[in-house]
Amino acid sequence: MMRTPLSRTLAFTASFGFLLALAVLGAQAPGGTPPPPNPLGDPLLESPEHVREDAFYKVPLQPEDRKYGDIDGMRMKAVVREAATISQRDKARGTLWT
Repeated sequence: MMRTPLSRTLAFTASFGFLLALAVLGAQAPGGTPPPPNPLGDPLLESPEHVREDAFYKVPLQPEDRKYGDIDGMRMKAVVREAATISQRDKARGTLWT
């Protein structure tokens, strides 16, 4: 039987896909040794889901933007969270503003 270029391509793709699947499954196999825990903890995380605010990079302000340098982002974030809490509470009560 004569092989066509298409059948060669399909055979190669199938065998490559099979080998790739084996490699991925082997890498994800349970029972491997996990890396040792960092004795200092994770200095960038407050919890597994939240990055600490002071871990973010502070971008230097351009000269024309220095007038905004004294804005306290943490204070603004607290105000936005408070407004969102009020909004969620009103939404739960069924308050509609039209």
